[in-house]
Amino acid sequence: MPPTRLDDELMSILRAYQHTYDWPTAEEQQRGLLQTLLRLTLQANGSTLSPTRASQLIDRLLASRQHPTSMAGAAVSQAQQMIIEQAHAWQTHLKAQVGQVLAAYLQNYAPNIESAALQEIALDVIPLVADREITKDEVTGLLSQVIDSFDPQAALGVAINPAVMTVVKSLAKVLGQRPLEAAVSETVTAYVRQVAPALETVGEDLIEQALRAVLNNPVDFDLNVDWQLVDRQLLIDQISFKLNLMKQSPIPSKSAQRMAAELGKEIQRFKQQREEGLGPVDVTKGQLSEDGLSISGWTSTRQPKPRKPRKPSSLDP
Repeated sequence: MPPTRLDDELMSILRAYQHTYDWPTAEEQQRGLLQTLLRLTLQANGSTLSPTRASQLIDRLLASRQHPTSMAGAAVSQAQQMIIEQAHAWQTHLKAQVGQVLAAYLQNYAPNIESAALQEIALDVIPLVADREITKDEVTGLLSQVIDSFDPQAALGVAINPAVMTVVKSLAKVLGQRPLEAAVSETVTAYVRQVAPALETVGEDLIEQALRAVLNNPVDFDLNVDWQLVDRQLLIDQISFKLNLMKQSPIPSKSAQRMAAELGKEIQRFKQQREEGLGPVDVTKGQLSEDGLSISGWTSTRQPKPRKPRKPSSLDP
């Protein structure tokens, strides 16, 4: 669909939406809603749009909303009305899900939690309940809606759907793994900066490789982790979500930078061995990933340091 036609269609849908439902006042919530309307419109038309073009389109729509005459009511087709209903239902359902999980978590694990911690915890909930198609703007808008309407004290008395408890237990694991998540995220970030600064998407193989390296040397990161208690897939999903979708860039510690440098050297040795045919490749070092940035199944040969006694975490449930 040509950009001008898409602009016109989105503007018509936007006009109709605000005459059917309440329009949010916070800009991040407006952007999130527009992203949902845009995503559903593109799906309905079998079209695609780059993130940059999508952001530019949303900027134009937001600017147009500043002129009341441009937002007069508009007739929409049945298909467009369906998009409006889908967008509203999807956002309402997801907001309710996140709020329910937060309330259940407070009731079962952290009744005295400080309000300042809620947004970060809510962010951890998103990949546990949202589908893979959600965008960064949608996440930011959703978090804003949840925090604006969430009352921690009232949440302690609300009835909880038992089906939510499975997600709440996963959330408790995620929060218990935060120190490990931070160490792995820093290592991945340091590695990408050193080896592939132009990389757009961090693959699971690379996260898995950094996780193995950190677990093998937890003392480097002031961690004492019983790896048998780690839910690896939950950890990988959270890191992938935050690094790829949310584009978070944690500042790597010196330990993370050293670990990343070691990973880079190991991959270079592996590549050189493969290219030069210097004897059989050690099977314990796995196979190169598709992007050549990691080794699937790789096991660090570095000697792990002795572990310190575990320090209690304020996030322990």
